[in-house]
Amino acid sequence: MNALNDGLAELAAACAEEKINLLALIGRTARWVHPDVFRELPVWYPERWRRQPAANSAFTKILTNTNPRSKRVEEMTEANIYAERALVAALGLRLGEKPCNWSVCHIWGIDDPGFTKPNTIVQDGKFYSCVGNMILLPTPLKGLTDSDPEAKESLRVRAFELYRWVCPIDDAPELGRKISEGWRPERYPAVWRDPELSSLAIDFAQARKAEILRQLTASPGPLYPTETVRSAVGYWTAFQTLAYGETTFPAVESSPRPPHSSGDTPQCPDQDRSVAAEV
Repeated sequence: MNALNDGLAELAAACAEEKINLLALIGRTARWVHPDVFRELPVWYPERWRRQPAANSAFTKILTNTNPRSKRVEEMTEANIYAERALVAALGLRLGEKPCNWSVCHIWGIDDPGFTKPNTIVQDGKFYSCVGNMILLPTPLKGLTDSDPEAKESLRVRAFELYRWVCPIDDAPELGRKISEGWRPERYPAVWRDPELSSLAIDFAQARKAEILRQLTASPGPLYPTETVRSAVGYWTAFQTLAYGETTFPAVESSPRPPHSSGDTPQCPDQDRSVAAEV
């Protein structure tokens, strides 16, 4: 067997021969949340993040599951459930209305070709359910958003064009600066599908925001991560004020901004050791 080239290089060569532009397919098929919905509510479930011990809706206990092989009872962790709920609702769809063969893809994450580093972006309550940090994409294209550098860069540029937001990443702060200064990757798609505004999405956003504020004033249970949620609301309030001159969040007592650090993400309620974002 002949030596194998890098898989991305092999794919790029085949696409060139067949005159296939995969990034153009992303541009034409990706479904984006409308900027008005993002502005109404940028983060939908700040009390949830990936790999978090999964609490019940009342935040009174951690959910468990029995391992079918070992028969051991194990704690469940958050996978991508609440991120999907947020994106689907922000697109104006009811729970269960997402058609088959569409996947939720996060836009910002830790770029690691070897997939060995923890993705501290989606393990942060400020960004995991941020609807400006996700797109709905036909499932066959999903792998590009995890592995193709220009695909990831293109999505991040498009997100900035729509929402005026870049995610702060300790390991790569220069990328955000480049994007905010107008840089685009070489293969940036010429055509993007425009976001569609749904009145139902605005209704969902307003209802979800009211629930976040209700939970902050009357914590639903002992496992509710109050300080993590306050930190997230404080971050997005500051972002909205700087970007738009006003915020859609009512005044909520906010904890001081944590130091800018790339430390571990919180795995237990109120242990906010996540990547703190500077606005």
